[in-house]
Amino acid sequence: MGVRSTGNYPTTTKADGHLSEYFRQTFGAGGGAAAPITPPRGIEATGGAITYYTDSGTKYAVHTFTSTNPFNITNLSTGDIPNSIDYLVIGGGGAGGGGCGGGGGAGGYRTSMPEGPGGPGSSPEPAATGVVGNYTITVGAGGAAPTSAGATSVGNVGTNSNLGSLSPIRSEGGGGGGYSGGTGASGSNGGSGGGGNYPSRTNSVGNRIAGTTDPAPNQGYGGGSSASGPDYSNGGGGGAGGSGSSVPNNDTGGAGGNGKASVISAGPGSPVTRAGGGGGGVYDPNPGGAGGPGGGGAGSGSNPVSGGNGSPGTGSGGGGAARDSPSKAGAGGGGLVILRYAVHPTQGS
Repeated sequence: MGVRSTGNYPTTTKADGHLSEYFRQTFGAGGGAAAPITPPRGIEATGGAITYYTDSGTKYAVHTFTSTNPFNITNLSTGDIPNSIDYLVIGGGGAGGGGCGGGGGAGGYRTSMPEGPGGPGSSPEPAATGVVGNYTITVGAGGAAPTSAGATSVGNVGTNSNLGSLSPIRSEGGGGGGYSGGTGASGSNGGSGGGGNYPSRTNSVGNRIAGTTDPAPNQGYGGGSSASGPDYSNGGGGGAGGSGSSVPNNDTGGAGGNGKASVISAGPGSPVTRAGGGGGGVYDPNPGGAGGPGGGGAGSGSNPVSGGNGSPGTGSGGGGAARDSPSKAGAGGGGLVILRYAVHPTQGS
């Protein structure tokens, strides 16, 4: 007997059609093509000025904040890309002292990068962990310069920078420089301390909440001390990488302390030094102290010249003023926050 045609059994023909449709929907028109695999993604976020760079095969997104603004994480990473976020947080620098003053201290410096926070013996701090949400990134202002020339006043302290609810990391403002005119007053404490004055010669200290004796985590160094001679030479403000220099003699201001270099913003080929202390001022006419590497303002030793301002966006201290008007102290530089996280090579520009 011959084989019967399936055309005589319409239910079997219908079943064959349903099976063919199933295979088309499941495996595609080719009958066996797999669905495309979605590549892993890094964190997706907005806020600040966003740039990208690649280091040792890993691409990073970088968010730079020079003023207080939101950081909004909209999606977390997928695949094997971590959700960790590196940071550099620098407080606002302190202003130099008026009326023949010491240099302002740099704002505190805290980071998860290899250089570690400011101050002696510091190891890198733990990275932050990304969580979807909107965070206020606060960037501290530098201490304002005195409004009057020749004013005898301790420099204004800087204000703190912090990561809001993203992380408890906070960097204190820098201490203000002391002054030698009139009765004199010492420099104030801060993330890094302000430069000392004549005649008290008292050193300020770092790792303090600005303008107080309250301790804060490691983030900077103290200011240098003054001389006891008649030229009112004043110490340099502390920096993130070193103490402010004490004066070398009676007629030269102390140099500001060194800042610290970081590769967080552009990779190992482009380290940037920030958070230098301000140079100390001295009685006219003598050489003021140099500003610390990283943006510290130079101290003045000439009455027509004012102390230099700390560089904006570095948290550096301002330079101290010379003795008399029209010399003024320099303002502290505003602080900075930088965030960095790994992304997939296809993300960003």
